[in-house]
Amino acid sequence: MNIRIIDVLREKLGLIYGGGMEGSMTRIPYSHYTIGVTLPTGPDNVDKVLSATFAEIERMRTQGPTQADLDKVKTNWLQTYRKSLQENTYWLAALQTSLTEGTDPGTILTFDKEVQNLTVDDVKRAAQRFLNTENYVQVVLNPETKAAAAQAKNDTDKKPNKS
Repeated sequence: MNIRIIDVLREKLGLIYGGGMEGSMTRIPYSHYTIGVTLPTGPDNVDKVLSATFAEIERMRTQGPTQADLDKVKTNWLQTYRKSLQENTYWLAALQTSLTEGTDPGTILTFDKEVQNLTVDDVKRAAQRFLNTENYVQVVLNPETKAAAAQAKNDTDKKPNKS
């Protein structure tokens, strides 16, 4: 999704400055996942950005990624994994997660094989399951208006000094 967000929303449509999508899964304190999207843009582009983002989510749910995009991601993951294997913090985090979530610590050593076996259809199925457009929270932060900024300043100026 990050490749599509940058390629389409930033490069092709010129709607965002940067941004991306990230997700996480955990079993503690209960099994759940979260996916967040950050898309900085101007106030005039909010509706276009939302429309384009949901179109890319739907495309991922129906078509999956291109093989070229999946290959880029897999290469990046494998490079990061191989570098991480040389650092104690990676091993500590992986072993702690294994212990707290009750998973097999041996999977640390099979990550590269799992990544290599990942297919476009696997990603498509995951998108269908986890990119649920029926269950989400949407937040749009707009710039403060001059009137609101002036009121906030007045409210601050009226507060008594507690010295």
